[in-house]
Amino acid sequence: MTLENQKRNYTSLIENSFYEFSMQFAALKKAELYKGPDVRWVYTGFPGFNRIFDAKFDEKTVDARIEEVLEKFKTAKQSALWFIGPTSTPADLGKRLLNHGVIHIDDWSGMALDLTKHEIDTKLPRGMTVEEATDEEGLKLWGQVVSRAFLVPKFSADQFVQVFAELGTGGRCPWKRFIGRDHGEPVCAVTLFTATEAAGVYYAATMPDARRKGFGAAITNYAINDAVSRGFKTAVLQATRLSDRVSREIGFTEYCKIGAYKMEV
Repeated sequence: MTLENQKRNYTSLIENSFYEFSMQFAALKKAELYKGPDVRWVYTGFPGFNRIFDAKFDEKTVDARIEEVLEKFKTAKQSALWFIGPTSTPADLGKRLLNHGVIHIDDWSGMALDLTKHEIDTKLPRGMTVEEATDEEGLKLWGQVVSRAFLVPKFSADQFVQVFAELGTGGRCPWKRFIGRDHGEPVCAVTLFTATEAAGVYYAATMPDARRKGFGAAITNYAINDAVSRGFKTAVLQATRLSDRVSREIGFTEYCKIGAYKMEV
């Protein structure tokens, strides 16, 4: 496989995993999923989990389509996140969103790791243990760790915990949530998403006072090792500026960018 084909393949895996992960929020009780020919979106009733993605608009009608999509959330008086991937069109979609009052939050690094050629470091820092959140109590704890690590305000943090408790775990649930402890105290968390060809690593988070101690890398490697045991050959993630360094140290390589935008109401 040429380098160009390899990049195209990994980019597709990254984008597909992220979009499928976003669609999981359609399982929420009040959610509404739209899968149109030129865009997909999920309305959840929770501002932090309304998502618009996979837009492939025609150059001639792009501005009208942007307004039509945004109107859904404006009418509901709910904020929404809009994600622009490497195959989103037109090429200047980000600039057009800005013209419609949408805010640019960040550009995430779409990364992939070949699990068939990578030796995973399964050692944990001294005093660290990892457990899977398999019941309501565990899911609430996982949500609390992630929201605190991301410094989410209390109101939003409560919604965060509520959303993931409602989505549940076990059975046909396509994700596993892990919590890392340091001598019994929760310090980090991560989610492994298993519904697509590549295993997706999401919500990798470490408490501010526990960073740069190896916990983030350790729990991410733990999740990746679980993916290997399930037969996955590739792991993907979207690294923020906060997690970019750790992701690269683990062995992930950047293949694309995911633009994150937000429509405020």
